[in-house]
Amino acid sequence: MINYPVHYDEELGGIYDKSCHFICDVSSKTHGNEIVKRINMHDDLVKSLQFLTGIVGGNFCQNMEIKLKYKEARELLEKCK
Repeated sequence: MINYPVHYDEELGGIYDKSCHFICDVSSKTHGNEIVKRINMHDDLVKSLQFLTGIVGGNFCQNMEIKLKYKEARELLEKCK
């Protein structure tokens, strides 16, 4: 499990988490910064989607198609934790 937030270490040429655990090597500073941005954004995205699915899921229980999509989204979010 990645301990957020992650950061790019230019001297070592790799990405590390908050606890300084190595995640991966990168080929350039540009790639490193882009990967860091996406990994850190992922946690915020998951939290936002969990909030939204909580609201939508409660409001559309009568529509079976939406209910199935809601269930699928919740399962995917659980996998992303």
